[in-house]
Amino acid sequence: MSLRLLTEPHDFSYGDTVAVYERTNRTFSYTGTISHIVKKLINEGDPASCYIDNIYVKFSTNVYNHLLKRGSKIYYNGNPQIIGDMIRDDKTNEIEHIFLQNFTEYKGQEIKLENINSMLIWRIAYEIVKYV
Repeated sequence: MSLRLLTEPHDFSYGDTVAVYERTNRTFSYTGTISHIVKKLINEGDPASCYIDNIYVKFSTNVYNHLLKRGSKIYYNGNPQIIGDMIRDDKTNEIEHIFLQNFTEYKGQEIKLENINSMLIWRIAYEIVKYV
């Protein structure tokens, strides 16, 4: 993991419009709005580890079809959650069913894409650029 990417300074604020690029493929960009910036320990099991900003971005529903993966951290109905299983259409690759991760049951609660408020954009995998 590149600590440099996670700790690099930024001037993002709530409500900023941003472009998000995959670091390995800058062909596509996704436009969104900063919804949360949450300061957390990089390793929550080690209180001596450094703090980083977890930047959550709100996108249109169709963008989540491209970016969400199992384990993605999201805000859903205003609460932090983690994506569990997803079922995608074989032909279109669009999400047909999506479930929250649940550590006590085999399958978590099914959710609706339109109720996802935002998702964590991990700065190791994505570059975030503010529109000026």
